[in-house]
Amino acid sequence: MPKHGPAEPSDPALIAACLGGDDSAWRALIDRYRRLIYSVPVRYGFSSDEAADVFQDVCILLYEKLHLLRDHERLPSWLLTSTSRLCWARRRSAAKMPVSIDEEGLDAPDEDAPLADEELDALERRHVLEVALAQIPIPCAKLLGRLFLDQGDVSYKDISRDLRMPEGSIGPTRQRCLEKLRSVLARAGFVP
Repeated sequence: MPKHGPAEPSDPALIAACLGGDDSAWRALIDRYRRLIYSVPVRYGFSSDEAADVFQDVCILLYEKLHLLRDHERLPSWLLTSTSRLCWARRRSAAKMPVSIDEEGLDAPDEDAPLADEELDALERRHVLEVALAQIPIPCAKLLGRLFLDQGDVSYKDISRDLRMPEGSIGPTRQRCLEKLRSVLARAGFVP
């Protein structure tokens, strides 16, 4: 099942280009997974500066270890696991507890730890959703983001105020926007 639009290169194609020294492929790979990588330190409650440091560390680790990645289709899992391990190490280090990161473990991470399969799946689904939202009109992406991605309870009244749209039009607009999102997801091979 493809995870990207038909015009976008697959992860294995991007990785092969990266390993061949293609700088534009490296930028495309990092851009593709930027949100996914940042989502992990955010879930750990890190500040934006700490999240940026983790992002940079993960990018360096990926650059150093990309040639060791055996299954190129599992790059999102590798990124999530490695990012989670780095966050865990930073958290432990900040608490002044001794910790060591097994570099070998970062080469071929155990896909069950430290993120549970359900959490890993949820992070991957959120990443796919964010990529799809970037491909629909901005007003729809904002509305669906407020309805489904924002933390906490969001009322139609709040959305009406924030997005400057009549409260009574939110439901019908949501339906039209969901159809656009479904179309993008279907083109990418994500049809339930």
